[in-house]
Amino acid sequence: MNQILREGSNLNRIAPRYGIDPRGTNKLALNKSVKMFAIIILIFGIAMISMGVYGKLTEKPKQIDQQLEIRESKQGSKVTLKISSGKPVRLVSYKWNEGESTAIQGNNKLNIEQIITIPQGNNILKITVTDYYGNERDYQKQYIKKSNDSQNPEITITQDETDKRKIKITAKDDTQLSYLTYEWDKYREISTNGSSTQNLEITTRGKQEKVLFDKGKKEYTFSLDIPAGNNILVIEASDSEENIETLKKAIKGLIVPEVELSSKNGTLNIKATDEIGISKIEVNVDGSISNTGDTPLNLKEVNTSMDVGKTKHKIIVTVINVQGQQKVKEIETGA
Repeated sequence: MNQILREGSNLNRIAPRYGIDPRGTNKLALNKSVKMFAIIILIFGIAMISMGVYGKLTEKPKQIDQQLEIRESKQGSKVTLKISSGKPVRLVSYKWNEGESTAIQGNNKLNIEQIITIPQGNNILKITVTDYYGNERDYQKQYIKKSNDSQNPEITITQDETDKRKIKITAKDDTQLSYLTYEWDKYREISTNGSSTQNLEITTRGKQEKVLFDKGKKEYTFSLDIPAGNNILVIEASDSEENIETLKKAIKGLIVPEVELSSKNGTLNIKATDEIGISKIEVNVDGSISNTGDTPLNLKEVNTSMDVGKTKHKIIVTVINVQGQQKVKEIETGA
């Protein structure tokens, strides 16, 4: 019995090794459960925090783009849409009334421009702009078009058959021409980024000329002299419905020599200049002709003089450049 009691009294020291509490509780098992639960809570918390951080990083902003601007300008039967945004534009869609929608890919650009033809009748243009983050903005406007004419006038430029220094321009429309404007602008050729690609830079704006047409006029043809040097001809034609066609064409005009004549004390003075080079000079004094010969001079400027006497003479000077273009000047000398 004493041995049993002694063994029983050692249970307090032995039992915890096996997780048994002689008082009827299981403190060790409880401690393990608490620790395990705490570890699970900790892991769950870390996972939730990670998901929260990821969500914040990937969350798409919901605020409306305050910089989004949709502008439209009507010209005849066309509407030009100009969309500018503070956020990349993913898609622009538009439709007339409740018709089929047309999509324009934004390609994440900040500025988009599109020309739309207005259908006949009373119509509502509905536009939806979707930015990169999925935010949408709607816009709509009413357009009334009474005529079914949506065709721009046609402009053609051809070489004048009778004179290479002229061009022939024809403007025509299927209904009625309203007006035509044209101007000659000067340009120079420039190289971009050191490449061989040539671009045109306007150096001088020319004076714009305008032609108004009588009612019912459908076609108009006229000729223009080509100015010397590098030119850009800008032509604009409009019909009665304000459908406008614009044509720009670079045209190199033939260079014509410049000639200055003067006489003093029986001496004729000749000054000739040409951008591409003078080939030949011919002088006709009262029907007697002399020239510089068949060998081209290839000079951009020539200053020369000749004795013609103090009596009265009719003198004709012809200067020819290396392109074969010539300038003729006359002068009378003497008493």
